[in-house]
Amino acid sequence: EQPGLDNVHVRKALAYASDKESMIEVGYNGEGFVHDHWINRGQFGWNEDLDVYEYDLAKAAEELELSGYKPGELNFRLIYNGTAKENMALVLQADLAEIGIGLELIKLETAALKGILNDAALDYDLCLYQFTDNLGTDFTLRNQYGSYDDGGVLKKNGSNRANMKDAEYNAMIDAALIEQDPAKREQMYKDIQKWVNDRALYIMLYTGIIYNAVADGTTGVTWSANNIHNFSYV
Repeated sequence: EQPGLDNVHVRKALAYASDKESMIEVGYNGEGFVHDHWINRGQFGWNEDLDVYEYDLAKAAEELELSGYKPGELNFRLIYNGTAKENMALVLQADLAEIGIGLELIKLETAALKGILNDAALDYDLCLYQFTDNLGTDFTLRNQYGSYDDGGVLKKNGSNRANMKDAEYNAMIDAALIEQDPAKREQMYKDIQKWVNDRALYIMLYTGIIYNAVADGTTGVTWSANNIHNFSYV
């Protein structure tokens, strides 16, 4: 809904101008890998055939031209927290400058950042933030990109930081949730990912690596992908 970001070609320009490998290197010492899909690896329905947004400043410039905006006409505010994300933000700022898009970096304390993200006013253009889940494909697609009807008005779901509110999308994820044929359901999820990908709602960056230490001889540890582990049987 923000001026400029309501243009799909601007969003694609931002996506193509994001050097994910360099962001991982400067933010997390290279400890992570590029994530350019819309659900998590290993989740049901992963779509291998998406045309992902690889780092390509020439394509970014082409998309900006298609948007109707000229270099120098767009400036966005990016909010974030922490040193790692600050380093990543500096990479993005430099790359966007290459295609003529300005980026103001606004570093916040975690509480202040979450306050802005969760406030109804949504007073930000872009944010660097994370999403963690191991609850399955429906949760990922519904919570990050879905909305719900409140008296005839669509309101965004909890982790929908892009503030997308689209009845067509909601109908697609509802239909996939109740589909009984596994093959059909898998294809529905692949189609949903393509739908989101075509609209470039987010810039997916990376999946981090979580390290856990355990003493020799310890047994019964059950590791969880969300880093909230079950120590009941240690």
